[in-house]
Amino acid sequence: MNFSSENPIPPRSILQIARGDDSSPRWRLNIGKCYRVGYYSKQDGLDVIWMVNDEASYEQTTDHEYLNKYFKIIDVSDETDFHGDDRDILKPMNLN
Repeated sequence: MNFSSENPIPPRSILQIARGDDSSPRWRLNIGKCYRVGYYSKQDGLDVIWMVNDEASYEQTTDHEYLNKYFKIIDVSDETDFHGDDRDILKPMNLN
C-alpha cells in the first residue's frame, strides 16, 4: 500500500527501517529499528511524518516518498485524528 500527502499514513502506525543508501546513511545504520508514526503538525502539513521512538520522543521526520522507499509498514493504525487534537499524548512503548 502506498501512502501520500493525499492519503497519509495514520498516526500510531508502526514502521520499520527496511533499507538505506547513500542519501539516507543514518537509516542504513539502523535497519530493523521500529518507530510509531506521530501526530501530524498543522504547521508542517500531512507530508511531514514524525517518527516516534520507544521513549515516545518525536525523534526525526520523513515524508511519504521516503516512507514508501525505505520503510516496511508493520501495522497500519485505525487512528482518524491526524493532528491528535482530541487524543492523549503517545506513551513510551517497546517497539524493538
